[in-house]
Amino acid sequence: MAKHTLLDEPPSPEEQFKDAMGKAGRFLARRPHSRAELGVKLRSFEPETVESALVRLEELGLIDDAAFAAQWVKERSSTKGARALEAELAQKGVAPEVISEALGEAGDETKRADELASRYLRRVVNKPPAKQAASIQGMLLRRGFGLDVAIQAARRVLPPEGWD
Repeated sequence: MAKHTLLDEPPSPEEQFKDAMGKAGRFLARRPHSRAELGVKLRSFEPETVESALVRLEELGLIDDAAFAAQWVKERSSTKGARALEAELAQKGVAPEVISEALGEAGDETKRADELASRYLRRVVNKPPAKQAASIQGMLLRRGFGLDVAIQAARRVLPPEGWD
């Protein structure tokens, strides 16, 4: 990246593009990014330069929001519910339709909630049944699962005694 002082001429559009691509490459070397997320990280460049760099990175297959969202969901869906994953991807600038498609590929949220509830049960086994249920439900809600999914998961992993 060329360094310029106030006495130098401003960098040419070609130099800016090269610098933006280099900076984007360093970000992408660490982890995948959404298009919008990378655009924010390149905001120190002229908007036209950022757009040109983003278009080129898409052409090269280095940024792809659908692939990014699918990978994000795949890596995190074992510990998070659909609502949490949706919020994370929206925060990263992924389009709602792309998020919906990625979440559709995540599989059965009920099964994931049951697995998490089963693992969490060991932590609450010494509590009374009602407190066990409340703890499991709270954990699932904090991780972005829906209320109905959390209640049903707690019911499936806990013995039927104490629910009345």
